[in-house]
Amino acid sequence: VNSALLNHSERIHADLALFTDPDFVLQASTTGQADRFLAAVKRQADQALAGTSQARQIEIIGGEPFQIVAVPVRAPVLIGWVGMGFRVDETKLQDIRSLSGLEVTLLRPRPPAGTEIALSTLTRAQWPALQQAWQASASRATPLPRSVELAGDEYRARAVVLNAAPGQTAVTAVLMRSVDQALAPYERLQLTLLILTGLGVIVFAIGGLYTAQRITTPLRSLTHAARRLEQGDYGDAVHPRYSGEIGELAQSFETMRQAIQTREGQISRLAYEDALTALPNREQFRHDLRQAIERHKSDGQPCAVLLLDMDRFKHVNDVLGHRFGDRLLQAVAGRLRTQVQSHPGAELARLSGDEFAVLLPDTSADEAVPLAQRILRAFETPLTLDDHTVDLSAGIGVACAPDHGDDPDLLLSRAEIAMYVAKRQQAGVVVYHPGLDSTSEESLTLLSELRQAVDTHQLRVFLQPKIDLRTGQAIGAEALVRWAHP
Repeated sequence: VNSALLNHSERIHADLALFTDPDFVLQASTTGQADRFLAAVKRQADQALAGTSQARQIEIIGGEPFQIVAVPVRAPVLIGWVGMGFRVDETKLQDIRSLSGLEVTLLRPRPPAGTEIALSTLTRAQWPALQQAWQASASRATPLPRSVELAGDEYRARAVVLNAAPGQTAVTAVLMRSVDQALAPYERLQLTLLILTGLGVIVFAIGGLYTAQRITTPLRSLTHAARRLEQGDYGDAVHPRYSGEIGELAQSFETMRQAIQTREGQISRLAYEDALTALPNREQFRHDLRQAIERHKSDGQPCAVLLLDMDRFKHVNDVLGHRFGDRLLQAVAGRLRTQVQSHPGAELARLSGDEFAVLLPDTSADEAVPLAQRILRAFETPLTLDDHTVDLSAGIGVACAPDHGDDPDLLLSRAEIAMYVAKRQQAGVVVYHPGLDSTSEESLTLLSELRQAVDTHQLRVFLQPKIDLRTGQAIGAEALVRWAHP
């Protein structure tokens, strides 16, 4: 055990080491006089067992300050304690000073009731003044003054009690910093600022005169260019005909003009293009449909609209996630491009979600149906993405101008009605006809009139008897509500 203690203490540069049993009976020690050391280790162990902090573990042993560490030895129950003592010498105080920039002084008790300086990073000439200040504060039972003058230098001071074990006088560390050293960087900074301020005033005066002569005319030109940009005129380039800062400003204006022009183009493209599939969006499709209707009004040629909505796409999104759904929409768009590119002048667009539209110029409803059926057959082949095979189907509604309307919104609405009928009836392709939405209109009318019928007592209750034909007797009745519609 002695060999192990010596080995471990040398590894961690401990000056004292001992091992005790659980009752703090000394078993081994690297020093012959271990009584004070053993008592200090027992105090630290008691603090550890009580759950109190061991942050301040400095004790005086043999007239010198030591840092005491007590560690329990378990195998797995407690079989003893190991104590280590580290002598606090001047080297450690110098390390603290180099790390923190503070002067450190350790005060130890001096029998019978005094205190003396054990170690310090101060010069020997400053020790008596600090000793006198400490004794004066101790005699008055007041804290050490925050400001202490040592050998003509002013220091800010703070005393920290490192140990207050029962029966021992506290070991105290006094941390100090020179006020002159703390203020020195600010005094140098103050002088630097004064010099820079003076130079700045001189340079500003000279530069102001020079700038006033050279900047007025170029600024007028740049102001005119800024007004053109304000009015939305991004076509005229700002030519940097000037040198120096004005030239750089003119170049910045030109860069800004190009950036705004590019951004305007991107905004315009995003306003009319679907970002996911790079297809025209609803607004662009409505614009193109309006132009196709206007163009064919003069020559009398029809144009058809196919509106397509995927079946079970929401289920795919819920099961495989929206990112997979986005990739699936891109694959659907690619498959639709392949099908419609064979039709001259056909335009494919994504209106919203999983809803796609196809504009077929110079095409009647009867001519559009074969293309719609070909699209449905194309979706009979499942799509495979990331080892997932997705079987999609679709419902397609067909509307034609001018037969079904000559307004883009009306035509899209009627194609949508036909599409929902196709999805509801699993019919694949449905061409719009007036009977598809008349039911909805009649239902809305009847609902409104029924509310009025209740309020105006147009409903009548009748009891229709049920007759047993064998006996001719009434065996029951059927209650009927009849609407006497005006």
